[in-house]
Amino acid sequence: MSDGTWGIPVDLAAKALEDLANLHVHFEDTTRLDAVRPWVTANPAGAIEFTAGMLRHVIDEHRDVLSDAYVAVGEMYIADPLAVIALWQTGQQTLIHGDAHIGNLFIDGNRVGFLDWGLTTIMTPMRDVSYFLGMAMTADDRRGAEPDLIRHYLSVRDALGGATISFDEAWQAHRVHAGYTVLASFLSLVPPYNGEDQREFSDAFRNRAITVLDDLDTVGAMGALLG
Repeated sequence: MSDGTWGIPVDLAAKALEDLANLHVHFEDTTRLDAVRPWVTANPAGAIEFTAGMLRHVIDEHRDVLSDAYVAVGEMYIADPLAVIALWQTGQQTLIHGDAHIGNLFIDGNRVGFLDWGLTTIMTPMRDVSYFLGMAMTADDRRGAEPDLIRHYLSVRDALGGATISFDEAWQAHRVHAGYTVLASFLSLVPPYNGEDQREFSDAFRNRAITVLDDLDTVGAMGALLG
């Protein structure tokens, strides 16, 4: 497993986004999407309640290691998880990897490989894009390249005949979907993920989320849309 301290470099991130664009556009076709819908990940009964309860526990017990923005996004979810989930589901629907963070990626020559497709689901394609940028790249690389990388992803979509997404729409979605990194990372503070054998990765993973939330003012973006 990655120790979480390295990231996908900019040139390979562009190629990874090309692969994600191919996946997304392919399954924007409703016939293809309907064919896979029965076996993709769905929230089991009680999942939302469990997540909100565990998130409440983590915030209360570990507030000292969490940023204000991280806590604010967590509180938005706890207050009205259905509204937050509905916000994240806004937009073109397609099949997504769903968990393209640094621990689920590998580099093979000049290409990025994607591991662990266990969270494959139907969602807006910008979830994959935003999550990959925030949780697979180092903060310095992401900050310097993310607008151009998003434009590159959009241009590949256009070339493949995908549904049109403007850069402004994509950037706003990136800011909003960065909020998902809280749900993806808060379990880093509970067993078994906070054990000695996983702590380095878990801390680095959570810190990626903390950084991207501040960089993108995700609290402001989500708050404006949730009201």
